Formats: sequence, C-alpha cells, structure tokens
Amino acid sequence: MAAPGDTPMPGPPGVAPPDIQQALIAFQTQLNALQFVILGDPAQGVLSFQQVREHVKDTAPKFQPMEQGLTAVTQRVETVANLLDPVLAKANEEILKLQSQSQNIQEVVDREVNNIKTVSGQAQNDVVQELQTQSVKHDTLIQHAQSKFTELEGLQQALVDSAKDKFVELEQRRTQFEQDVASKVIELDQKMIEVNRMCAKASGMNGDTEGGSGSRRFSPRHISESKAVQFLEKYTGDTRTGYKAWSAKLKNAMVAARGPEWRTMLIAIENYRVSTDFEELASLDDQWDEWFEKKYGFARVDQETPIDLYEVESDLAWVLTDKLGENLAELIQ
Repeated sequence: MAAPGDTPMPGPPGVAPPDIQQALIAFQTQLNALQFVILGDPAQGVLSFQQVREHVKDTAPKFQPMEQGLTAVTQRVETVANLLDPVLAKANEEILKLQSQSQNIQEVVDREVNNIKTVSGQAQNDVVQELQTQSVKHDTLIQHAQSKFTELEGLQQALVDSAKDKFVELEQRRTQFEQDVASKVIELDQKMIEVNRMCAKASGMNGDTEGGSGSRRFSPRHISESKAVQFLEKYTGDTRTGYKAWSAKLKNAMVAARGPEWRTMLIAIENYRVSTDFEELASLDDQWDEWFEKKYGFARVDQETPIDLYEVESDLAWVLTDKLGENLAELIQ
C-alpha cells in the first residue's frame, strides 16, 4: 500500500489496485446483507421488508384497542396499588413488630435454654456424684460381704475340722468302749466257766467234769450263748490283713467262751499241714482227726484234760458261719 502523499504505483493493465479491491469486497458484503434484510430468506424463516411492511399495516389498527386496554389496566393497577399501599405498609409494620417480638422471644428462649443447660449440667453433675457415691457404697458393701463370706468360710472350715476331730475322738472312744466291754465280757465268761467247773466238781459229775484220765472238758453252754462270741463283729472284708486282725479277735472270743487252751489249739490248727502230696488228699480228714486226738483229744498223753473234737468242729462251724457267712466259712474250713 502506498503511503499518503506518494503517487500510487500503477498496477497491471485492467486490474484494480489492492485497496480498491478490498473496498469493493466490503461494499459487496454490505450490499448482500442489505439485500438479505430487504428480500428476506423464506428458507430460514426471515421475513422480507415487504412482508414486514404488510404485517405492520395489518396489525396497526389493532394496536389502538390494545393501547387503550393497557391504559385501563395501568389505571386499575394504580388504583389497586393505591389501595394496597396502606395495607402493605400496615402489613410491613406488623411484620416488623413480629420480627421484633420473634427476636425477643428468641432471646428469651436462648436465655431459658442456657438456664436449662446450666441447671441440667448441675443436675447431671449431681446425679453423677450421687451415682459415684452409691457406687462407692455398693463397692464397700461388696467388700464387706466378701470379708464376711471369707470369715464364714474360715469358721465353717474350723467347724468341719473340729467335727472331724470330734468324730475321730468319738470313734476312738467307741472302739475303746467296745474293747472294754469285750474284756469285761471275757472276764465274766471266764468267771462263769470257773463257777461252772466248781459246781460240776461239787456235784460229783465224774463223766462230764474236769480231771481224771479219759475225762472230757465240760462245756455247760452252747457257743452261741457266750457274750464274747455275741459281741464278736462280723467280718465283711476281703483282705488278708483284715482277716488276720479279725482272726485274733476270734481267738479272744473262743478263749473267753471255752478256756485259755483254745488259743494254743487254734494257733496249732492254723499252722498244721497234714500233707502237701496230692495223692494223700483222700485221707486228709482221717489224718487230721488222728493228729488232733493225739495233740488235744482223748489220745493225748500230757495228762491235760482232753478237748472234744466234735465240740471244736461244732463250735467253729457255728461261729464261722454266723460271723463270716456260709460261703466264706466253707472256704476257710
């Protein structure tokens, strides 16, 4: 582009300069736009100037009634506004009053809420303190109760231990009493035997009294009548040690009932063995009878009063059956 004052440089023949071309293009654009406004574009829904002119011409007569209606509406609105202004002002005043009252009420409510919170907090603290106090009392009661229970358990244990000691002492006293009674009974039986012997000698019963060669030991009573045998406890155990202890009591009772030689005889019977040979078992009874008659019976040679074998077997059979039971008595015999 030439500067102002410069002489434009001529272009090619028949071609306008560039600035002229740009101006023509701008003018053509504006002309097209004006043509678009005047002619319109039905395809895009744009009315032409002629169509707008005709539409205005058709609607112009209608504007006057519309203007009159708008004027009437405006007047009515003004009238209503004149009527409503006092009402609205009054309502606004009342609203302001209500807002003021509401604010006052809110302040009162806030104060009461704060008071309630304060009172509630204090009450809560009081309740917490009371609960803590009650909890402490409850814990104290529990500790006291536990202490009492411990004390009672100690007393109970002491009572149980004391009762056990008393029971042991009573059992010892009972055992001692039974032993004393048994001793007294044995003593009385021995005295009765001695009295019976003296009575037998005095009555001159040569065939049934002590003394004399070939005579038999006198037994005035059946073995079941002996107090010592009656007081002899029954054996229900199943051990060798228990039976051995009971066997010693049996010897004491038989001595009390039949005389002191029965102890020696019973010990000898316990220790006596006829034979260990199986072939000789068929004659065991005969061998045992022969041994007893020579040792304690009528075949004895020591000048002592013989003991009747039948009486021994009868007495032992009755005592063992009564104190041990039939099955165990047969096994021992």
